[in-house]
Amino acid sequence: MKIAVIGMGLMGKNHVRVLNNIPEVTEVIIIDNNRKILKEASNQFGISKSYHNHIEMFEKEKPDGVIVATPPDSHKQNVLDAIRYGINVLVEKPIAHTVEDAEEMIKAVEKKKHIVFTVGHIERFNPVVTKIKEFMDSKELNNVYLINTRRVGPFPKRLFGKVEGVLVDLAVHDFDIINYLGGKIEKIQSQIINSEKQEIYVR
Repeated sequence: MKIAVIGMGLMGKNHVRVLNNIPEVTEVIIIDNNRKILKEASNQFGISKSYHNHIEMFEKEKPDGVIVATPPDSHKQNVLDAIRYGINVLVEKPIAHTVEDAEEMIKAVEKKKHIVFTVGHIERFNPVVTKIKEFMDSKELNNVYLINTRRVGPFPKRLFGKVEGVLVDLAVHDFDIINYLGGKIEKIQSQIINSEKQEIYVR
């Protein structure tokens, strides 16, 4: 398989590292609009093909799949372009900044029945989560009434000043785990505890 990775930030480089160790992946192509970062990544991972423009890459390379690991506000355009070229897509979470953008991507995929499209909710493959899922499916753990999630690691410095913030960037993992373990969410409720604060800082 020939796989392209758009975006050479933290997650993009991580995807390249993993792809380089998958026997079925015969070629990895990287794309980033920052020439310095692109060159550094090419040298770091021994990549022979790199592009500054994903459209040019789609037309010349025709990859089997593309991983979109750019900032969330550019996900929609990159994904829609890949779909237009008939390329399978894995997009990093969060899928988009808005529900409208996410729905637009999903509708575009539904029109191309042969395309595989998925979002990188990697916590589904966390060994702890998969073991809980096994317990629940085998009925060893039943009558679950509450799932409480808590992030115990340090707050990622990369999120300071970002538009998406901690809720959209990180809590999507928690929401996805709840959906994965408990089934399709049927009802959502929320409560405002302080309507005067425009921002909430989380430790």
